[in-house]
Amino acid sequence: MQRHFKYSKGYINIDDTTIFLTETGNWSETKGLSEKKSNQLVRRYGNAIAILIVSLVIALVGIFLFISSQKFRVGGVVGIIAVLFFFYQAVSSKMGYKFYVPKEKVIKVSSHKNILFLKFKNASDKEEIVRISDIEKIEEVISLLDN
Repeated sequence: MQRHFKYSKGYINIDDTTIFLTETGNWSETKGLSEKKSNQLVRRYGNAIAILIVSLVIALVGIFLFISSQKFRVGGVVGIIAVLFFFYQAVSSKMGYKFYVPKEKVIKVSSHKNILFLKFKNASDKEEIVRISDIEKIEEVISLLDN
């Protein structure tokens, strides 16, 4: 059995033994995932922080070019447009979880409204709770995880 369900920032893929959280819902994406580690939240936002820093540098250069010279105003406008693009990339839906949890490590599954709370032991054998919001067919997801 292989099923996938959309949530606000990606997909939950569920098979007989494992819960995968992916960006696309494509089963081939699950092959490159690692088990959830306790410091994974930092890595999840690491790319966004790098993109934000690059965006700020480009913005500063663009503003400098726009202010300093009539000749480079086009460069300033291009810099500002680039910043908007990079910022959009940083905050887009690519911020979803990317890891897996073996079903035998799941301690508790609960929900409130359309939010799933998944309590499990991570790869470091520490208890952790992940909050997954706006899940399509949440009742079906819960029934698959309770088995």
